[in-house]
Order: sequence, then structure tokens, then C-alpha cells
Amino acid sequence: MASEVVQQLLSAAVVDVDRDMRLTAVQMLEKVTALGCHMCKAQNIQDLAMLANDEVFEVRLAVLAVIGRLANMNPLHGAPSLRRVMMPLVTELQYATNNHKREECVQLLTALVRAADGYAQIYAGTICKMIVPLIDTAPPQLATKLFDAVTALVRVGSCDLEPYYDGLLARIVCALSEGPRAPKCLAALKALSSCASYGNMAVTPYTDFPQLFGILSAILKDESNPQMHAEALRAVGALGAIDPRRFKNALVGGTGGSDVTVNSSTAASASSKIGRRRERDLYRHSRVQSHKITVFRSEGPETKLAGSIPERYDGTEFTTDAYFADIAVDELLGILNDAANTKQHLKAAQALTSMFVSLKASAEPYIERSLEAIRAAMSCTTSESAHRDFYIKRIQQLVEIAPQILLPHLPSLCELFSAEDLGCSRQQTMTIELLNTLVTEFGSYFGRHTPTAVSYLIAVIDQDDSESRAVTRKALSALQTLGWLLDDHHGLFVPRLLALLDPAANTDPVVAASLECLEVLITAVNCSTFASHIALTLVRLLQSVPAIEIQESVFDVLCALMEQLQEQFMRFMPTIAAMLRRPGISSNVRYERNIALLLDGRLVAKELPRLTPTVRTAGHNTGTASRQAVDLVQLRRAWNPGPHMTEDSSIRWLDSLTHVLLQQSPHVSLRACSELAMPHTQLGHNLFNAAFVSCWKALNGEHQQEIAALLQNMASNENVPTAVLQKILHLAEYMERDNEHLPIDRTLIASYATRCHALAKELHYTEAAWSQDANYETMIKLIELNQSLDLRDSAIGVLDYVHKEHSGIEDTAECFMRLQRWDDALALYRRQAKEGDLTHENTMQQIRCLFELSDWGTLVQMYNQIEDSDDRDLHQMAARLGVRMAWATADTNRMKSHLARLPANTGEKSYYTALLAVHQGRASEAAEHIAEARKAINFRQLLYITHSDIHGYSQMFQCQLLTELEEIIEYKSGCSPERQRCLVRAWDARLGGMQQEVAIWQRALRLRSLALRPIHDVDTWVELSNMSRRSGDMNVAKAAISRLLNDEAEYLDEINRGAVIASAQFQAQAREYARLKDEMLLPSMASSAVLAAEMAWKGDMHQSGMPSEHLDREVRLSQQPAVVYTYLKYKWAKGECADALNILQWYAQDLSDRLGFDARNPDAFRASSTASASDISMLARLYYRQAEWMGSGQLRAAGEGAPGANAREPETHRSNTDELETRLAQEEGPVFYKTENDDADGSILESYRVATVLDRKWYKAWHALALRHYLVVQRYELTKVHITNDIAERHLVPAIHGFFRAVQLSKDNITQQDTLRLLSVWFKYSHIESVAQTVQDKLGQVRTRTWLQVIPQILAQMSITSPRVRQQVQKLLIRIGEQYPQAILFPLYVVVRSDSKVRARAAREVLESIYDEHAKLVRETEGVSRELIRTTMLVSEQWQEAMVAAHAYYYANQSDKRVLPMLKAMHETARHPETPYEHHFVQTYGQYIAAAEAALDECLAETDPERKWDLLDAIWAPYNRLSQRIVKELATLESVSFKNTAPALLKYRDLKLAIPGTYAPGEDPVTIQAIDPQVKIHTTKQRPRQMNMVGSDGKQYVFLIKGREDLRQDERVMQVFGLVNSLLARDKGTARRSLAIERFPAVPLSPNSGLIGFYPNCSSIDKLVRCYRQARSVPGDLEQRLSHQFTPNWDSLTLMQKVESFEYAQANTSGDDLQRIMWYRSPNSEEWLARRTNYTRSLAVMSMAGYILGLGDRHPNNVLIHERTGKVVHIDLGDCFESAAQRDRFPEKVPFRLTRMLIKAMGVTGIEGAFRRSAYHTIRVLRANRDSMMAVLEAFVFDPLMTWVSIREPDEDPDRAPDTQQRPRQQCDNLMAHSMAGGNSAAGSTWVRQVARIGGLGASTYVAPNRKWQDGNSKALAIVKRIHDKLVGCDFDRSVRLGENKQVEKLIQQATSVDNLVVLYSGWVPHW
Repeated sequence: MASEVVQQLLSAAVVDVDRDMRLTAVQMLEKVTALGCHMCKAQNIQDLAMLANDEVFEVRLAVLAVIGRLANMNPLHGAPSLRRVMMPLVTELQYATNNHKREECVQLLTALVRAADGYAQIYAGTICKMIVPLIDTAPPQLATKLFDAVTALVRVGSCDLEPYYDGLLARIVCALSEGPRAPKCLAALKALSSCASYGNMAVTPYTDFPQLFGILSAILKDESNPQMHAEALRAVGALGAIDPRRFKNALVGGTGGSDVTVNSSTAASASSKIGRRRERDLYRHSRVQSHKITVFRSEGPETKLAGSIPERYDGTEFTTDAYFADIAVDELLGILNDAANTKQHLKAAQALTSMFVSLKASAEPYIERSLEAIRAAMSCTTSESAHRDFYIKRIQQLVEIAPQILLPHLPSLCELFSAEDLGCSRQQTMTIELLNTLVTEFGSYFGRHTPTAVSYLIAVIDQDDSESRAVTRKALSALQTLGWLLDDHHGLFVPRLLALLDPAANTDPVVAASLECLEVLITAVNCSTFASHIALTLVRLLQSVPAIEIQESVFDVLCALMEQLQEQFMRFMPTIAAMLRRPGISSNVRYERNIALLLDGRLVAKELPRLTPTVRTAGHNTGTASRQAVDLVQLRRAWNPGPHMTEDSSIRWLDSLTHVLLQQSPHVSLRACSELAMPHTQLGHNLFNAAFVSCWKALNGEHQQEIAALLQNMASNENVPTAVLQKILHLAEYMERDNEHLPIDRTLIASYATRCHALAKELHYTEAAWSQDANYETMIKLIELNQSLDLRDSAIGVLDYVHKEHSGIEDTAECFMRLQRWDDALALYRRQAKEGDLTHENTMQQIRCLFELSDWGTLVQMYNQIEDSDDRDLHQMAARLGVRMAWATADTNRMKSHLARLPANTGEKSYYTALLAVHQGRASEAAEHIAEARKAINFRQLLYITHSDIHGYSQMFQCQLLTELEEIIEYKSGCSPERQRCLVRAWDARLGGMQQEVAIWQRALRLRSLALRPIHDVDTWVELSNMSRRSGDMNVAKAAISRLLNDEAEYLDEINRGAVIASAQFQAQAREYARLKDEMLLPSMASSAVLAAEMAWKGDMHQSGMPSEHLDREVRLSQQPAVVYTYLKYKWAKGECADALNILQWYAQDLSDRLGFDARNPDAFRASSTASASDISMLARLYYRQAEWMGSGQLRAAGEGAPGANAREPETHRSNTDELETRLAQEEGPVFYKTENDDADGSILESYRVATVLDRKWYKAWHALALRHYLVVQRYELTKVHITNDIAERHLVPAIHGFFRAVQLSKDNITQQDTLRLLSVWFKYSHIESVAQTVQDKLGQVRTRTWLQVIPQILAQMSITSPRVRQQVQKLLIRIGEQYPQAILFPLYVVVRSDSKVRARAAREVLESIYDEHAKLVRETEGVSRELIRTTMLVSEQWQEAMVAAHAYYYANQSDKRVLPMLKAMHETARHPETPYEHHFVQTYGQYIAAAEAALDECLAETDPERKWDLLDAIWAPYNRLSQRIVKELATLESVSFKNTAPALLKYRDLKLAIPGTYAPGEDPVTIQAIDPQVKIHTTKQRPRQMNMVGSDGKQYVFLIKGREDLRQDERVMQVFGLVNSLLARDKGTARRSLAIERFPAVPLSPNSGLIGFYPNCSSIDKLVRCYRQARSVPGDLEQRLSHQFTPNWDSLTLMQKVESFEYAQANTSGDDLQRIMWYRSPNSEEWLARRTNYTRSLAVMSMAGYILGLGDRHPNNVLIHERTGKVVHIDLGDCFESAAQRDRFPEKVPFRLTRMLIKAMGVTGIEGAFRRSAYHTIRVLRANRDSMMAVLEAFVFDPLMTWVSIREPDEDPDRAPDTQQRPRQQCDNLMAHSMAGGNSAAGSTWVRQVARIGGLGASTYVAPNRKWQDGNSKALAIVKRIHDKLVGCDFDRSVRLGENKQVEKLIQQATSVDNLVVLYSGWVPHW
């Protein structure tokens, strides 16, 4: 019967002539799915295929859906028919000639793909490749269908479409950017959701297109289309809840922000430009590329305004006339430059020019930018546009206002005179007027453009066919204006002028104008070559007997011609005379008189005055714009809002008020914008603050109070929209910066900020309120705001600060709740309950704490008690958390009861109802509830995610959960395995991209468990447990493990019962599980209590988690090694170290037995075919962890200081078990680690070796093994054991092998620690044959790129004593140079220029080898570096330094040994000047140099000792005179040119040489394009030069050229900082806070000079504070003055007296300068908060890193603050290793700079909060990675190139020779009074030696110290020991090991100790 029905329907569908009948039949076949088994016969499918090309489109559409469904049911017969239908459609789409045909094809293909998803997957890629490019040019309707097709294709062929996702995403974003009203927007949203869910594109679109979230936000704001709104929320959920920090990084570092638009052209090429997977790789590796330095690139042009606040503003009143002009011009120029806003261009240009006319001279700074903007606006019009004449008129006005400014733009202005683009007559008229203005203003400067102008004028004349010929007359007038400029251009204009004299073709006015023009031009230029043509034309004109006026003009021209030609004119006189005799021709008096004068020889030519340039100097128009009085009546009418305000009327009121404020502004700049502000409301919004303040200042106090009250009333109105509130907030903030506080209470303003969710503004005002009154309510608000802004450290700091500074405010449970300290809050609530305060609120808060702690057992008990009670109110209150708890514990019955108590129509009830429906298999009901839950999402909060708002993030996460719930419904509906894998992949991507917070992961995994059992998702649940353990949430960690173990047990039991079908692997695991379970239960089978307990804990596991004893047992039963391993780490972190190690050893042995592995003979292991690779890898990790735990020392600690002791505090007080634990040693020695005894070492080493055998490609195992061997050798050396060949074989060779292997395996390129250790072993033990041979064998196995990061350390060993090693080093350097020459050439040339002949010769040999491969690059490097070195010190500076050094050395050492040769060497250099500047110096100072040399020669020739001393005293007089003149010259020298100092440098252009400091291997180098010839000299002590290089990327690179300094130490410091940044980037806690050190390139050029990358947009603290105080007329040294007033004799005071004086100065000054500067210089509160956070964190990081390094001399000039980010930048890093603390005078006893001013800039809590927490996390990471730190720092300390001048003992000076001839001390003391100007007689020999090297005196005058001193130098060893003590927490007491928190506390106490601050020298400015 069914078969007959099918046949009847098929017959009707195929043969019926009625189209409606056919359609109905097919639709019935489509809907009646029960007949599918009858329809899928081969014949039936073939019959249906005949309808695929039916004439009715709807029939085709329906039949394809039926065929697709049947193909899935019967692929054998359906697939061929489907292919025969599909391929013609693809071809038809490809060659369709119209959009309608394409649209039909796309719809048919979409229907086919949706119906036959399994079969269509094969063709998905082909179809997608065809349709994606069509989107670019498709009309909206077709584009909609194309996006629908994409949605369907992605669902069926996700993997096949991967090559097209990049371009597809760009096109989707392009479509969405057109706005929610665009027809294709909805389809694009669906396509985006589909790509995110099935195309593995979750999260990454936000980073590929940072503007995407802004586009989605705009769609969400439009609520007119509910379907569009819901789809946008679905897309947000599908994309995933991206971590706000990652998103903000994308906004900052991406190609665009929210204001960037994407058009079709950019979308079409997005595939090549975006590279989504490439970007993901870059993001993944960004953590390990933190060493890259790019800060010295130009950061964009300087701007005057940041928002509406002036740049570099110091807090004084800024609303001046100039400011108003700045802001108005900026806004108008922005409109003109906006190509999408052409409608407002005319009014903007009009406003600009009218403003400039009024501003007069004050407009000159804006003229150039305005011209460019008007030209840009003009380019948006066509040549026929009626608006071009308007713009030309505006340009003319600009020229008239400030011609001197626009003179350089004359060539571009003359481009307007195009003969090919004449435009309309009005445009021609305006252009001619512009031409007249240009000629008048610029005169002779216009000469070169005359041909262009003439051609244009002639073209205008030729085109003019009007009756009046007005344009022609204008053109003729313009020709007259050109005048004498037309000389040599007669051929351009004379013939055309003469043609205009034809009366038959031209009217009399034109002829008259032509004659007038001709007369002027003949007078102005020499037209003799056209004399005949002119005369005959005039005669012909007279022949026509013109009007009398024309005749007069003809004779005027003839007179002008006669005056020019003189006697030559006589040839034309007869012809003209004959013409005069004709009737109608009147005689002309002037002509007759000129004839007489000509015949008499007295005719004089008339000369017109030549046009001279009238370009005026700047400021020629000194008038100022008048100020208009404010019309109070108009203002009052505008600011009165009316009686009833609605949301719409409020907006209209604000717009009207803005317009009136602009109209009534006293300042012409703002008034000029008033007309444009009405149609262009954004302009009014942008100028509102300025307009308001300009009028506000013109009002008296009464009227100011009146308008302030109105604003307050307006803001208090509940109907006022957010936009109006935000405007009032911005105004208050703006006026506060202008020192014009809006008289509204700050508490009210903070409440306004709360209403519009402006959290940063609210925080600012709340902090201000706290400063005035520190109370409990304000403290709670501060905590809440910081938490909402995701500033958790600051929130914690509020409470810590209160504990210290406000003991009267007690802790409350509310505080702990807001800080998420659930344990503390729970304890307080329980205590309150015991005291009798058991209220409903108390109960609910206890429930909340227990819920957050995941204490399900206690929570269930409380709910049982609540449910047993009759308190309905409590039932209602507990329902919300009860639902969540029931869902977490999988108690569906309890969940139902609590859901019934939740209020109806809430998003939470809908969400959990949907969860329950999905769990129970009611998919359609769940979908309805999901839709309701989506409607309840607060999308307005979601929009604030860019401000790191946790409330906004929670809404985004809710969107994700709802979308994933829909995906779970599909997953469970039986979709294909491929689609299930796509969904799981999307879930994983979202997990990886969202915030790595335990609570968020918990919710996501609970939802995910609806589709994936934990046993099928082990890795994710393991990660949750590990994340919880690392963050201290041990309950959650345990619960995750319990969930895994319980699910595993249930699943394996189900397999054993046959309830489920599982894979062979799971079946084997089930059998093993059953066996082990029987063995464990067998001894206790007789006890029924045991069985009862077994059932009890299994039933309650979800509620309370497994007890520990059950966990231990289940772990032993588990068949999942990853779960067991996770549990062991959990136990270790809990402090159960012995149990953890015992179970680990048992499990490792058990797993070894199962795999057939013998740990005693690991090399013999051969994995069987049944052995799982994951099990082998896990066994390796077990042995690795065993070795690590055995050597950790925590087992012997017996719980003291165990990791779990403070487990509840997030990210604090926990050991990093992923790093090799080292032990502190008490013995003295170069390395301070304690290893175990030989037996323990053997066990540990063997475990590590087993790990490397099991996993030969695991970096950590090889690194640990190598390091352990290395430490054993260090222990031998520590105990004075000689390193024998046997020890080398047992430990050194394995260490070398391990380090080499670790270097090879490192995937993230963080190999520095291993490479440095390897170098250390190689160079130290190279004398041992086995060591040398092993290194030789392994060197070639390591990538050359590995050695780039340690080039300085390799170069330092070029003079090593071992010939074999020296040869190996040279070969390695040659290999590096051949492959990466850019990385090594600069360092090599530093060695070539060193003092060591051996090292220099070796470096030259390496260079010669590199030269063979890279000759050009070597020559460029040598030349550029040589010339840059030449610039480091001018010859005048060299002379001055040498004279000072010689003089100081002479008096300090009472010796002439080096003085005379030093001076003689300078005279030798003066005889051979090379550069123009050197020639100039010799010519200028020649006589003084000659006089000084004569005295010197006399002294050298003298042999009598007594006489020689007298002559030595006498020679200083001529040198003194020379020195005084040089000093005077240098004092005024602020810049030089390379043309004079290094002319050869300018010849280097378009080089292959990379910009110094930019080279990165694997990337195209940015090469030197050119070098700016101008060099700025900074007037600081060292007088560095600032120079610019232009890179091949077109960007400017700024450097400081520094002499007098060895930058190799700075280079090493940057190397250390690079490692620190890498470590910080790898740690989740520090990476989440974006902790890093700001670095800059240091490129040594020689041992005493180099380049420092210039950090742009930075100012030193000293400069910032002094400028701020100078603006207020406050002395920069105010505190010091007060201190000296209190105690004038500072130097003689005792410590206590200094402390008292210091505290007096502090008490009488505020010290908030830097805090105010940061506020004033930030454009808004959001930027201020971001900068303050960056400042605090970067200061903390650098404080800790600087402390480890022993960095000193941190005076305010050495600490910079980046003006745009707030980050702290440290410079001048020469004082390392606490050398400043060892000075005899003014020792620096502080570990880092942390003065009062720096602390106050951190906010109201000071060091508590962000600073302390960032410092803690920094020191934690450095201590956890102390091995890496020690590796690089030991290499630094023991580097043979480091001079260690600052820490050398006085008797180590090699220059103090015992046989030096010395004079009596008394004579020396007498001569000291005659010290020459600029000298320092007290200078020591060390400084003299440095000056001698820097001053260019040559190597012969400087004897390098013996480099072997370091081998036994106690100072170097002490430094290493000191660094190690810091890194293990024993820096204060070696017998006590401090934790990180206590160490930070001690350091802060030292840094802020007044006792330490008062002993610093005054230049350190400790008062600040």
C-alpha cells in the first residue's frame, strides 16, 4: 500500500502538467519521511532526478532536498543521481551570466548540501572555492544566499574548507560592518556562527580582526530586529568568551581597532594578509619571543592633543585661545579627511577658513594641515562637481592668510592649473582668482610654474563659448598679472591673444580686453620676435573700422610696441599712416606724440614695475580675534531642560545645548563650528566640553551654580539615558584637569559613573573620597570596583592597606567575600552563627562560600536542613544556589525542586531548565528555553569587556554556554562522527581562548559532560585539576580527580556488564580493572559493612567527593595513567609527600611491568606492538617526577613548609614542582648548590636517565639529567676534589651530551640556560680529553641559530689558552658568520678593536673567512661602525678629556710617567686632521696647541729632575688657556652634522646591513636605507649623540651614540633582561599580568663606544617633576631646601639628625607630583587607570630584577616613564652587582628606588596591591627558575671581557708602577690649588685610565689588566654567591630561607627605610 502511494506521488510529481500539482506532490514526498524506505529504490531516485531541471524553481528546490535525503539512505543508487544533479549546478553557477541565475544555483546547491550532508562533503571544497570570491561583487540578495550556502558547507565539510577560511572570515566581517540594517547581515552572522562551531575558528577571529567585536556590538545595540539580535548573541557565543587581556592585546597590537573598517578589496586579499593559522602560531610563540626589541622605532607622529587633553599637560589651566583653536581645527580636519563623510566637507572647509580669517596670525600653525585636508576633500569630488570651485576659493583664502607657510606647497597648488581638467565656468573663475593670488603673493617664486599657468589660461579661453565671455576676460586679466614672468613664453600666449582680435569672431568687450592685455604684456616682456604679427593684426583690426574705444586701445598697443621696438618700428609706420587716412579712423594724440619723439630720438620705453614676492614673515598679521560676549538669555533658554524629560527629549536637549554653547562661545574657533555641529552631531559631542568651559568661564558664580544645579538635576533623573550621563561625567573629568571643578559632589558623580558602568571613572572619584574620609563603605566600594575591573591585586591591596594604616576598620565577611577569600568569609559567618546571629543572610552567605569552595558534602547537608524546615522564605532564597549545587552534584531531583522556586522569566531559570531538558533528552523544549535565556542576557554589560569588566565577561561567557548547549543538542542527536569531532574541537578552542580561571572551567566542563563523559575527555579534566592545584583550589582539584575516577569505574563496570560497546583498548582496561578490583576486595568479602561502605561512597561521590582512602584505592585500580599522575601531583601539593612518592614508585613499577620495561636495564627496552605510546610517555614522566621529588628535600622537611601549607591563597606560597629543585649550601665556593650523597645522586641520575630513554625527545628530561650531572661536578669542586678523567666520564660527558640534546629538543627556543652551561663546561674543562672530544663530536649536531643568543660569551673566549678549543671557537664563529652574518659582524668588530692583540688577530681571521661569503656586508659593517665611533667624541672633546685626565693623573699620582706621553699623543693626532671638523679645530686653536706643544717639548728635553718639575708645573698654563676656550665652545654646541664629523658615513645608502639591534633570524632584515646627517648632542654628563637611521621599511630608527662607556655590560644586562622576560612570559601568573621589563638595544661598536636604542615618548622622572613644578613656580628641590633650612649643616649631622630633617621635609610637602602628572597627562580615566597599572607592575618587575642584578644609581634621571603606556624604563645600567652599595661615600643601601613619590603614584593603597603582588610573582618566577638565572648571571660575572673596575680592590691597579718617579707630597699639595678649569684633581687612576681609552689615545697608552684575575677573584665569587642567596631567599640571613612574600616585604622595608635614604647623595633625590 505504501509503495503504491509512493508511485502515485512520483507519477504526479513527474508527469503532471499542472505546476502546482507537481510542487504539491514533491512537497509531500519531502515531508513524509516514513515512506523513505520505499522511495529510495533506484528507479524512484532516477525518476525524481528528472525533476532536477523542472521549469518551476520551487519544484527543483524541493526535489533536490528529497534526492539528498534518499542519497543518504541508499548511497549506492542515490549518489550517482546526486552527482549528475550537482555537477551541472556547479558548472551553471560558474558560467552564469546574471545574478538571478547565480542566486537560483546557489539556493539549489544549498538545499542539496543540507539534505545530503554526507555525500556533499566530497564536493564542499570545490563549491566553496567557487562561491567565496563571488561574495565580493554580489548584490545584497545574492550575497545573502551565498552566505547561506557557506553556512551549510561549513557544517558538512569543515576540514576541506580550511584553505578558504581566511578569505571567508574577511568577507563575513566586511558584510557585518555594513550594519544590522544591511540585508545580508543576518546571513553573515549565521555563517560566522557556523565557521566558529564547525570550522575551528573559535576565538581567533577576534585576534585576526580586532574590530569584529565592535561590529558585533553595533549590531547588538540595534534591538529593532529580534532575530538579528539573537543571532548576534549566538555568534558571540560561538566565537567564544575570549580572555579580555588577550583581546586587549589584539586591539593594541592588531592591524586595527574598533574603528577600522573592512571593505571588499581588503576582504578579497585577506587570505594572504591575515593568515589566521600563522597568527595563531605567532600568538602561541609570543611568550618565547619576549626578548625581541622594537621599542626604538618611531611610534607615530607627535600630536598636540590626546583626546581633548593637551599632550604633556602639567595640570595648569589649558583652555586658552590656542587650545580652543587646536581642538576645533583637529575636529574639522578630521571631518575633511574622512572620505566617507563628504556631505559635511563643504561646511567644514567653510568653518576652517572663516575661523582663520578671524584668528589672523594665530591661524598660521594650522594652514599646512588645512591645505592638505581641503585637497583631500577636493579629491573626493569629480572634475564636473559644483563643489570644486568652493574648495578652490578656500585654498585662495588660505594663501592670502599665510602665504609664507604655503610657499613650499606652491608646486602642488599649481597642479590645480590642469589644462586637461578645466571643470565648469565657475570653477575656472575661482581657479583664475587663485592664480592671481598666487602670482601676487609669491611673485618671482611663481616663475617656474608660468608655463603651466599660461597653458591653463589659454585652454580656458579656448573652451569659453559663452556669450559674455566673462571667463575669457578673467583669463586675460590673469595674463596681465603674470606680466614679466611671461618672458621667454611668448609663443604660448601671443598667437592666442592676436586671434582674439578678430572682430568677426569675438565681441567688442573681448577684443578690448585682449588689447588691454596685449598692451600690458608688450610693456612687460620683449615681444620683438612677434612684432610683425602683432602690427599686422592690429592694422587688420583697424581695417574693420571698429568702435572708437577699440581704436584707442589699438593705438595704445601700437604705442607700447613702438616704445619697445624704437627705430625698428619705423618699418610699420607707412602702413599705419595709410590706415589712418581711411575714413572712420580717428587720429590718436598719444600715437602722434610718440611718432614725433621717435623721429626726434627721444622716445623712452615705459617700464612696468616688476612683481616682487610679497611673502610675509610669520606673524605678519598681528591682530587677534575679538571675543564675543555670551548671551545669557540664549544660554538659559538652552540649558533649561523642560518639565518632563524622556530618553529622546534628553538627547535632543543635549544636542540643542551643545549647539547654543558653540554659538555663544567667546572664542571664534568654537563659534566657527556651530553651524556644522547641527547636521554633524558627532562634532558637537566632541566639542561639548570645550564649548561648555569657554562659556562657563564667562559666567559669574551665581550663573555657574545655576547651570551646575541643572546638570545635577538632569543626571539624577532616572529617565536620562546613558549617553547624557557619560557626557556629564566626561565634562566633570575634563574640568577637573582644567582646574575648573564642576560644583557637583564627587559622591554624586561616582553614582553617575555607576549608572553608566564607567568603572574607571567611578574608581577615580571613589579614591578621591577615600583620601578625604577613609571609612568602611568606601573600602568596600574600592574592593568591589577593583574586582569588577579585573584588578584583583589592587583589590587585595585595599584590605592589606587598611590592615596597616587604618586599624580601626575591622575585617568583615563581606570584605572576604568580595575578595573571593571564601575560607575566611565562611569562618566569620560560622562564628557569627555560633554567637546567635544565624539569620537568613548568614545562612545564604555560608552557602555561597561552600559553593565556591566546592564543598559539596557540607553544602548538601545544609540544604537537607533547609528543606526539612518550613521556612518558605529561606527556600526561595536558597533556590538559586541550590540549582547550581544540584547541577554540580548531578542531583536532578533536587534540581527540579529548586527550579520550581526560581522566579519565572529569568535567564538563569531558563538556562538551567534547558540543561535539565537536554539531560533528559527533551531537545525541542531545551531549544525554547535556550532562546528565552538568550533574550535575558544583559548585552549592554557584554559591551564593556574591552575595559576588563568581569560583569561583561560573565555575559559573554553565558553566550558561549548557551551556544554550546545548542551544539550539545546536535552532538547528542546522532550527527556524523566528523561533525562531532568538529564540535569537540570548537569546545577545546574556546577553552584555550577563555580566561584560565577555575570557576569558569568548572562551568564549561560541567556543561560539556552532557555530551562527553569525563572518561572520554580525560585530558581536559586533568587540566582542570592541574589548574585548580596551581591556583590553590585543592577541593576543586580533588573533585575533578574524583569525577574522573568515578566515571572510569562506572564506564568500565558497564563494559564488563555488556551495557555499552567500547573499543578494544577500553575492553582490555575493563578486564584489568575487574581483576584488580577482585584482588583488592577478596580479603574483606566476609564483611557486609565493607560492601555497604562501597555502595555508600559511590552513591554520594557527586555530593561530597571521594574520601582520601577511597581515592587512594581507586587510583590503584585506575587504568588511566594521566589520572594517576595528576592525583600524585595533587597529593604532593597537599603536603603528603611521602605517600605521593610511595604511590608513584609503586605505580611506576606496575606500569613498567605491564609495558615490559626493566628500569635496571633501560637501554634494552623495545616497545611491543601492544604498548601505547602515551603509556610509555607517561612512564617517562613518572620516573622524571620520581627523580625530582627524591632530590627536592621536602620529604625530610616532614611537612614543614610543604606546598600545601597555604594552598588556599591563589598563586602564592606554592612550590613550582615543574622545575628542578636546588638546595642551598653553606660552604664557600663558586657554585652554591647542595646535591645528595653519591648513592642518592646515583638514584636520582638513574631516574632521570630512564626518563630520557623512555622519551628521547623530551626536553625537560634531558635538561634535568644534564643539570644534575653538572651539579654533581660542582659538589666535587666544592669539596676540593680533583676532577679526574673518571669523574669526567661519569658526569661531565653525560652533562655535555644532555645539554646538547636539550638544546636540540627545545621547541620554544629558550635554550639560553643550557647553552651557557654547556659553554661553561666546555671552556672550564677543555683540558680533559674526553670533554674536548665530546664537544667536538656534538658541535655539528646543533643548529647554528642556537649559538646566536650567546655570541658575546663565545667571543669572550677567543683568546682561550687551549689551541684546540680556540680553533673550535673560531670554526664555530665562522659557521655563524657564514649563515647569520648580520648577527655577528658588529660584535666581531668590537673584538677587532679590543686591546688584546691575540683576540683581535683571531677576530680578523674570522672576518676574513666571512668576507669570502659576504664581502659587501663586511665592508659596510666596518665602514659604518668606524664612522660612528669617530662621532662618539669630537676632537675638541678628546683634547679636553685628555688634558683633564693628564692633569688629574699628575696630581693624584705625583707621577709624570703617563702624563707626558698622553699629551704628546694628542699633539700627534692634531698634525693629521681628516674630517672638516678636525681641520676647523686645528685652524681655530692652532696657536694654543703650538704654544702648549712648545712647553711640552721643553719639558721632555729637560734632563735635570728639579728643573723638570718646575717645567711640569709651567706647562699647565698654555693647556689651561686651550681648555678654557674648548669648554666655552662645547657649552654652546648642541648639534653637529655628519658632513663635518664623519662625511664618509653619508655615502652609505641602500645597504645590505641591518639596522643595529633589529636583526631577527628567520625574518627579512630591516636594512639601512639612509642616515640623517643631523646629530643632536644631549647636554648631559656623557654628552651622547642622537642620530636617526631610515630603515628599508620606511620607518625612523633613533639611536644614542655613546662614548666614554663600555656598552658590552649593557649588552649583557639586556641579555639577562631578555631571559627574565622569557621566564615571565612562560608563567601563567606573570603572563596574565603582562609583567615584563622594558628593554632597548645595546650595540657595542668598540670597547668604549656603542649605540643605544632610543626609547621614544619617554621622560625621566626628574624632567616630569621639574616641569610640573616649574609650571606652578615651585622649586624643583623644594624638599632639599626645607631640609637644609631645618638643619643647614647637613654633612656634619648624625644619622638620627638627618632622619629628623628628612622627615621634616617630607611632612611639609605632599609628594604627589608624579601621581598628579599621571592623572593630568591621561586623556580619560580609562587611560589613566591602564597607565597607572602598567606603571605599578613594570616598576615592581624592574625592582625585583634590578635587585637580583644588584643594579644601582637609580636617580630620577635614570628612571623613565613612557608617556603613552605608563611603563617604567630604566637606563644607564652600568652599576651592577651592588657596586653602588660598596662606595665609600654615599653608599646605596636601598635595593631599588621606591621613594615616596613613586609610591603615591601607585594609588591610594601605595605599595599594597599591584606593586607587592607583581613583585611577589616576579621574585617567585625568578626563584623557581634560579637555575636559568644563575646560568646567565654566572656567565656575566665570569665573562673575561668585563673590566670589573667598580669592584676591584685598590691594590689591583696595574698602572701604579713601583718605580714611577714621584715628587714630594707637600709640593703636590701646593700645586693642587692650581687645578685647571673642568678638571677633577681628586680623580683616581681608574677613571683616568678609562678616559685615556675613550679619548682616542690609542692602545699604546693603555695597558689592559691581566684577564686571569677573575679565576681567583674573591669579589667575583662573592657576587655569584650573593646572587644565589637572593634567588633562594637567604639574602638577609644565610641560615634562614625566606619565602617569597617575606623576602619582598624585607626588600620593601629596606627600600623605604628613612635610615637608608638619608645617607644617599643629594643627586639621587631621596626626598622624591
